Amino acid sequence: MKIFVFFVVLFFTHTSIYSQVSDPLKNKRFFNITKLSYIDVKNATFDEFIPQKGNTSTNINTNDAICYSLQTISGYFLNPHLSVGIGIGLDGYHKPDFNTMPLFLDIRGYFVDNRNTAFAFLDIGTLLDAGPLYRKGTMAEIGIGYKFFASSNIAMIASINGSFKGLSLTNEGYRTADWTVVLRGIGVSVGFIF
Repeated sequence: MKIFVFFVVLFFTHTSIYSQVSDPLKNKRFFNITKLSYIDVKNATFDEFIPQKGNTSTNINTNDAICYSLQTISGYFLNPHLSVGIGIGLDGYHKPDFNTMPLFLDIRGYFVDNRNTAFAFLDIGTLLDAGPLYRKGTMAEIGIGYKFFASSNIAMIASINGSFKGLSLTNEGYRTADWTVVLRGIGVSVGFIF
């Protein structure tokens, strides 16, 4: 695990350094996106497999359920309209309380080759088993957003997305565990693109 973390840090440092090369539209070569998100959890279910009965699903109360998330994505623009990256983050879910560490592939499509443009994105990946405080599993997010310049050289993003997290409550993976939790919600994000 330590070697994996070392290579992830090395990758993000490498892409951050190269993303500093002058690019007035922020749509060429290497990039880094660092963003904060708020997710309103709309639906949560506890799924359990009982050998004699099969699968059962129970809804979890989500009246006050929220999540705060911090993510960083480093990648490369294949062309001004399409980028591919790798992201890692930290999620803190509250009511129900779960922590996750997503590691994911980020694919973004920008509608126009301009300083300010709308985009669509898809994030798909895994939730790392980063210790006893984190749940492993699977994740996916799909959304739309807008890239804009807050000043002459500071590019920002704002987005809205649907969020899915499937958590294992045992030592098995999400797809093979007998006890799992599924969290679905709507997220809003703001961040910087370097």
